[in-house]
Amino acid sequence: MNENVRKKSADLGDSADFTDSVDSLRGLDTADSTNRQDSTNQLDSKQDSINCPDSTDSKTSHNSTDSHTDSKRDSTNSHTTHKNLAKTSAPDLLFLAILRRFYKENKFGVLFAFIIYLLGTFSLILANFNYIDDIDRSIFGTFGFNVWDRYTASLLSGILRLNADFLLNIFPYSLFISIFLLSFASIVLLNVVDWRLRKSKIAILASTGLGLSPYYLECLSYKFDSPFMALGVLASIFPFLFIRHKKIFFIISVFCILIMLTSYQSSSGIYLMLVLFLSFRSLIGGGQIGKAKNIFIYGFLSYFVAGLIFLLAIYTPIQTYANNEMLPLKYLFIGFYKHINQYINVIYGDFNATYLSLVVGLGVIFVAKSVWESKIVSPHFKNLDSKIPANLNPASSIAKRFSQKIPILFLSIIILFALFIASFGLYLLLVLPHYYPRSLIGFGAFVSILAIYSISFKTKILKICSIIIILGFTQYNLTFANAYGEVLNDHNAYQRFRFTLLFNDLGKFLDNSQLNDFKYFNIRISGNAGDSSSVALLKEHYPLMERLVPVVQNSWSWSYTALLQYGVYALEDRDCVVYENSARAANKIELLSNTYFHKIERFKIDREFKNGEMRNEKTCYVTTYKDLSLRPILFKENYLAITRKIRIIKALVVI
Repeated sequence: MNENVRKKSADLGDSADFTDSVDSLRGLDTADSTNRQDSTNQLDSKQDSINCPDSTDSKTSHNSTDSHTDSKRDSTNSHTTHKNLAKTSAPDLLFLAILRRFYKENKFGVLFAFIIYLLGTFSLILANFNYIDDIDRSIFGTFGFNVWDRYTASLLSGILRLNADFLLNIFPYSLFISIFLLSFASIVLLNVVDWRLRKSKIAILASTGLGLSPYYLECLSYKFDSPFMALGVLASIFPFLFIRHKKIFFIISVFCILIMLTSYQSSSGIYLMLVLFLSFRSLIGGGQIGKAKNIFIYGFLSYFVAGLIFLLAIYTPIQTYANNEMLPLKYLFIGFYKHINQYINVIYGDFNATYLSLVVGLGVIFVAKSVWESKIVSPHFKNLDSKIPANLNPASSIAKRFSQKIPILFLSIIILFALFIASFGLYLLLVLPHYYPRSLIGFGAFVSILAIYSISFKTKILKICSIIIILGFTQYNLTFANAYGEVLNDHNAYQRFRFTLLFNDLGKFLDNSQLNDFKYFNIRISGNAGDSSSVALLKEHYPLMERLVPVVQNSWSWSYTALLQYGVYALEDRDCVVYENSARAANKIELLSNTYFHKIERFKIDREFKNGEMRNEKTCYVTTYKDLSLRPILFKENYLAITRKIRIIKALVVI
């Protein structure tokens, strides 16, 4: 081997030492790499060396002689593969080799995950619901992504629709793209957390919590935005396929983090969680602090560099319904505390006891597995047994082992809490973060990481418990997702019904002569139409539904946009708002309609000379929706009360 090859081999060896304890790219067979000589086959041999084979996982049934032979052959093949890898160490070839191997090994996983996602989102397709921003974009075809520095989303949206001027509605094709990206992201996450589970259907189910989390359903509800939200999730996970190669990992991380920050920033915590998790796992897996330190340093350095580029070259502070201004340094810790406290309260209020119990169960298994399977023993606890009196010294090896790993117990709890905090992402740094469901998608990734990690527990009882919990999560996610799609369908029908009733009455009084200078009717919307009976009852039992299902028949600004779908161009006129109270006091408001569902009023502002100009006469309308949501709930309570009385009366008659 010449001097250049030796240098390359040394570099690659240093790269291979980066994360030997990270199992995301290990365990692939290298036996066939000995005789590969052409460039195409060298890519495979190169990837084989990346994946650090471990023959004992798949050949436990061999006798000791066979195991010894396999070990020798693996050692020989590893050396030969390392030589071949040195010959093909170009970054572009390495990048392609890793992707090619990933494709070959995970085709089934991506397909299986796609089917699960399709089952969860099928009801969303049937609902065909225009979710908030979709109303405006479906009418005007405006992009509007650049307001939030989402330049990648704006660029790719134009490319996807082959039109940079009009945002075409391509639903459900856009949803299929979203779930494909999520399927790919889920399997990448599975390989990163534990590559040995890539063929496990239970593990794949656990990984789908990434995109079927109840919080992520709001992202999937957007017809126009959903592909770029999914892209942000994938960009946060994808770099970890290359974590064994420091330079490539750093470059791809910076690039992908910038994609995430310019597509959808709510997934900003996923990358941080994986850096913390892999650093922790590398530490307890073999006690190799240097390797854990490398993962931590390169991960956070990549995040810092990408964040700095975004902050200096892209970031634009704005203040609308959400404030993206960052916390001043002097209020950083106070802001952190308040945001974390609010984050916990929101999650606690959104889910029932069953779901939260499953999350706590996964957390307990995470700590138990970390302590039980850790290879680190604190030097302060090594001689603990000798200091215990003979009559108190436990005979159980479990007690001895646990007594030596008390520091790992505390470290595991700290890391678990750190992962939870990191799931909130960069919102921790904002002055006024918002807590919409779409902003909390990192929580689904947090649960998925815990779920995948728990499956590989060597203790059979706890492994069975983790499988039961994962099946429970999957059932909950699929049930909730399909119920949510059905709720949107019912809510859509109910909104159309209320709009039809309103326009039947309002249309009798509207006239083109009443249009203002901007060709809009002066209409103020008040009240709240609420929900249909089925939706109202469901929201009572699932609090998160209240935040997921948008009501656009109230005083919200989107209520005026919703009227545009029916050809009614309306805005709340400032003069009408100012004069309304005086008109009511003077009894000059005319009641046009007062039904069971709504009330319509009208008043006029006379022509006047104001601020140096003549103001034309204005006709102002006030429409007030009546909320019928509580009636089915009250009816249910009254019905149950009456039913109980009838049962008591029947029982007394029988006696």
